[in-house]
Amino acid sequence: MNIVLIGQIASGKGTLSQNLQEEYGFEPISIGLLLRRETEKDTPEAKAIEDCLTRGVLVSDDLALKVLKKHLDTIGDKNIIFDGYPRNLSQAKNLFEIARIDKVIFLDVDESVIRDRFLGRRECNKCGFVSNINNDDYTPTCHRCGGTFAKRGDNNEDAMISKMKSFACDTLPVIEFFRDRGLLCSVDAGRNAEYTMEQVREIIKDI
Repeated sequence: MNIVLIGQIASGKGTLSQNLQEEYGFEPISIGLLLRRETEKDTPEAKAIEDCLTRGVLVSDDLALKVLKKHLDTIGDKNIIFDGYPRNLSQAKNLFEIARIDKVIFLDVDESVIRDRFLGRRECNKCGFVSNINNDDYTPTCHRCGGTFAKRGDNNEDAMISKMKSFACDTLPVIEFFRDRGLLCSVDAGRNAEYTMEQVREIIKDI
């Protein structure tokens, strides 16, 4: 079973992905994490990605696809969650060609909720687990691997506005792409992680 998660920044994609992994054994794939990990290798792709990150520009769709395909070849026949990918129509068409997609889940969240979540988000420097300083159970140390939570450099007001505009311009067509193919399910992700998970359980039980 392969599922795509789509949503605005801080809509809860990472948390939902983690919950699906723990409850159902899904293999989460975050293209952002894959690209950052690729920079640690001595490969032509690593140098190109590092250059993009240094200059603050997006990694090309072709390069992101190459890294993704290479990773898919290593994980075998597992249930997969694509977290935050595809982000544009070109990526959606590419993914549709290289992987079977069973369901696309759109996490629908109001912009006011997005703002509070985004600015409070923290990411583990080892495993990429995401938490939030506004959570009641937040601690500066990751409970999964012992790493340290830190605020990413792009977690600021300007970056948030830019990402929200990019979503409206680039990712909304992706939603329509999958809707037209009968794969899209929308869930209310504006309340809490458990309520989101309850809705998703109902979606995937019929797959």
